[in-house]
Amino acid sequence: MFTQTNVDGGKMKNKSSLLKLPNIGKVIAGKLERIGIGTKDDFLACNPYDIFDKLLTKVDPTL
Repeated sequence: MFTQTNVDGGKMKNKSSLLKLPNIGKVIAGKLERIGIGTKDDFLACNPYDIFDKLLTKVDPTL
């Protein structure tokens, strides 16, 4: 099981939570963390269009 953790604002976030979601791999989990989404609950609480917009503008304009 993938259990890499990152430090973000003093909090430990676990990518394995994101990896449990369908179609979320290591690369996408890393990109989501760069826009402040570090857990499954964070992801599910967001509007998908807002996530896509943030990913385009802050992480990867080629999506």
